[in-house]
Amino acid sequence: MKEYQAILHSRVVPFLGQIALQALRPVHMDQSVNALRSPKGTEGRSFSPHRMNLILLRVRSFLDLGRTRGGLQPDPHRWVALQPERRPDVDPFSFEERMAFLKVLP
Repeated sequence: MKEYQAILHSRVVPFLGQIALQALRPVHMDQSVNALRSPKGTEGRSFSPHRMNLILLRVRSFLDLGRTRGGLQPDPHRWVALQPERRPDVDPFSFEERMAFLKVLP
């Protein structure tokens, strides 16, 4: 939890924290997503799409709360586009391994 708080304060709040809730627009969300994509830190790596989505889901929940309490008139939920995640192909056995496996089954 502390890690997400640190990420939000270092990457998202600099773009969204200075903007009044009523003045928030999609371009501000784009800026915060680009900040998440930009490499920072000692290793100079950016976040993976999965990590970005975890962070963006938290941002989305804050925006939804703002809309529920009347601070945002447009629906900000659609402004937060989740990043496509790369999923590795799963093929644990070769054809020969599959055949050997099937031979030993009763």
